[in-house]
Amino acid sequence: MLVVGTDVTYTQTVFEVCKNDLPIDISDANYSFTFTGQGVQGTLFDARQLTPGVYTIAYSYVDSLGCTSQGNFSIIVNSLPVQPQIARLSSTTLALNNVYSSYQWRKNGVNIPGATQSTYVVKSAGMYDCVVGNGICTIASDQYAFGNVGIDEVEEGTYLVYPNPSHGRFKLVHGFGTEESSVQVVNLLGQTIYQATTTNSVIEIDLSDKAQGSYILILRNSQHEVHQPIKIQR
Repeated sequence: MLVVGTDVTYTQTVFEVCKNDLPIDISDANYSFTFTGQGVQGTLFDARQLTPGVYTIAYSYVDSLGCTSQGNFSIIVNSLPVQPQIARLSSTTLALNNVYSSYQWRKNGVNIPGATQSTYVVKSAGMYDCVVGNGICTIASDQYAFGNVGIDEVEEGTYLVYPNPSHGRFKLVHGFGTEESSVQVVNLLGQTIYQATTTNSVIEIDLSDKAQGSYILILRNSQHEVHQPIKIQR
């Protein structure tokens, strides 16, 4: 007697995740599949220990007659933005030291309405962080306890460029001491479009006559060298 089993195909519902997502349920509502592959834990897919890339998951299903259906599917694990760092620019202003596609500032874990820029003017004490995105995934900064420092100060050994992006005017604030430093801005071809030397820890850079686009700001002295992407956006 010919025994005909049920040919079952898995219906994929999860196609891509972010590396920091909690485990995602990949089970099927109608059939009890067995899944195998990197990141698989039972019927969950956990991307947190994986590197970004494409992962192939195999599935199998055994029906009541002992017949097996098999196949596979892929899940994309997307990379995260670089985790942002918060610095305090002045008595009331917090800012991030990098460029992202999106920003959402939070106070005590709650989104602040309209606070979607790279800087935020604090109105009251609290624990602040910022969730940033790269167009696909998001990541939060560490929390920053709002305290009191003077205007245009950053911690020793750190620096900040703001606003970034800007219309062409940037402020560079650094905590690298008072020795002479060189400030250089180059385009993506490596050509210098701005250069200056100074002993100031607060440096204003005017690139308002330059074309909009991406550039690299370089700060050098005998102890430090930093390269910061900046963007002119009008």
